[in-house]
Amino acid sequence: MMFRELVRRESDDRPHLHICRINGEVFTADLRYVSSPNLLDPMLKQVEYLIERSRFYWDGKHSDTPILECLAEPDTVTIVEAVTW
Repeated sequence: MMFRELVRRESDDRPHLHICRINGEVFTADLRYVSSPNLLDPMLKQVEYLIERSRFYWDGKHSDTPILECLAEPDTVTIVEAVTW
């Protein structure tokens, strides 16, 4: 629900939340680390910011208030049912 509010706030084209079954390994990342740098900062500082944030994301670190995203290998996720938001 936080993802919908923060990221998809301008579009309501996905009316359902899906309950899934996963058969395999899952990588859990924090979407709080997916954010734009300050565009007024010098370019080098912006690049350093993006590198640091992407490392946190791909290392699987979690912030104090994470928005968790689960990534799974293709063909390992089965939708069990759809529920409304």
